[in-house]
Amino acid sequence: MTALVLFLVLSCASGHTLEIPDYNTSIQVTAGNRTGVFLDGGRNFLGQNSVVDRFEQFLLADGKTQFYKDLSMTIKLRGFIDNVFDVQGGNHWSADPKAIHALSNSFALKYDDVLREAYFDYNLGQLPDEDGKLFARIGKQQVVWGKADGFRLLDLINPFDYREPFYPNFEDVRIPLWMINVNYTLPRQVLQNASLQLIGDPFYQQDTFAPPLVSPWSFRGFDEFQHTANTVGFRVLPNLYDRDFEPATTLKNWSAGARWSHTIQNFSYTVNYFYGWTSLPHAKPEFVPVSPLDPLGFLYNVSPDRVHKIGGSFDYNAYKIPLLNIENVVFRGEFLGTINNQFYGNVQPNLVANYKRNTADYVLGIDKYVYGIPFLAPETNTQTLVSGQILQDFIPGSNPQKEGLTNPGDAELNAVKTSLTLFLQNTSMEQRLTSECLFFYSDAGEWWFRPRAIYDVSDNITAELGGQFFIGHSNDLVGEFARKGMQEIFIQLKYQIL
Repeated sequence: MTALVLFLVLSCASGHTLEIPDYNTSIQVTAGNRTGVFLDGGRNFLGQNSVVDRFEQFLLADGKTQFYKDLSMTIKLRGFIDNVFDVQGGNHWSADPKAIHALSNSFALKYDDVLREAYFDYNLGQLPDEDGKLFARIGKQQVVWGKADGFRLLDLINPFDYREPFYPNFEDVRIPLWMINVNYTLPRQVLQNASLQLIGDPFYQQDTFAPPLVSPWSFRGFDEFQHTANTVGFRVLPNLYDRDFEPATTLKNWSAGARWSHTIQNFSYTVNYFYGWTSLPHAKPEFVPVSPLDPLGFLYNVSPDRVHKIGGSFDYNAYKIPLLNIENVVFRGEFLGTINNQFYGNVQPNLVANYKRNTADYVLGIDKYVYGIPFLAPETNTQTLVSGQILQDFIPGSNPQKEGLTNPGDAELNAVKTSLTLFLQNTSMEQRLTSECLFFYSDAGEWWFRPRAIYDVSDNITAELGGQFFIGHSNDLVGEFARKGMQEIFIQLKYQIL
């Protein structure tokens, strides 16, 4: 795959014409750089600091071939090299050779395969009306169910890459999986605008995280667990951030999901079910014979557990709100119930520190596009999306404080948590400039701001400037990043070669 990418780039750079087969084929190749800089010397758990977060060179290649009217193939390649260790010099958090090894490995994990996505699309859309329509996508892909601003609630099919946990583009940090994805649209005479989606995934992949202790982006819960393991003297196998003991690839270990979608005029809804595995690492104690490797007679194995997720969503486009004279406002919501959700908590006498609890979460949002600049210049050729959300997380029938339940950031959980977000996105300069900012606040006193501007310099060059800023108590998830000096600005340049 790497050879294919290099061939595309060299062919373009040398002015040679690509010999494309007789199929309807399109290829796009983009190169770029992403550089992130900490404003307050991002510090890891050991107190070592850094200035440069990343200095990443990347190459993207997307290709699609239409074999027949109903059959196509898509391949997306992504390769990158992060030279952060080369530009840091000696004064940074990777000065320890062991830290360099752990961090280097964290930028070359198995889900960073050059083959980002690869799938076949088979569209039987020309069936007679009485038979409905059938669409199938088979291969390595992303499946997106939820669309909450800045957070994943129903976006639960693909695991996430949390090595930089507040990355603005979810598409870039979802970990594609090999899946079967089938969508059947019912015949119109049976039910209009209704469809059923079924997905199946034979392979397991957990969420991935920055290596504990050595990376400033590591969550404190992982840092403290790994620090305790190193200090007390017990092993954690395989590790806490990118490896676990995976379930065998058998039919009974598949993950599977179903989604019913239906639109009635300006109202649409979905009902979702997913039976899969927990994606958060769970370290479970195992008693073993005392040995030089295990002087305490126990170790912790990291493995997933089965979980049921039941949810739904709705969208309602209010063409006009009576009395207020406001038009085209979208009200939306997502709901999710999880059976046997997993949390870390107080260590019990049998050394078990993870708890299974049922949870319920929801997000309600309201979206409105504003054209021009109200009151000042309403005719200006610009538009702004204003989107507000309220999110609440519930752990019913539980006493999180007594059990010491925490999130990955080691922040103590309450039976109910409430968060608010505001998302503003403006498009101007004939849609060449997109400016946006996401504001987050929770009842724990946490604040998080993520401004970003994307400018199309030309048809081939795109520049992006952004940042993220944290405020909060050091015992909270967001406040922990503020304490570690993780305020950051970043710049990204992309050049479309082909």
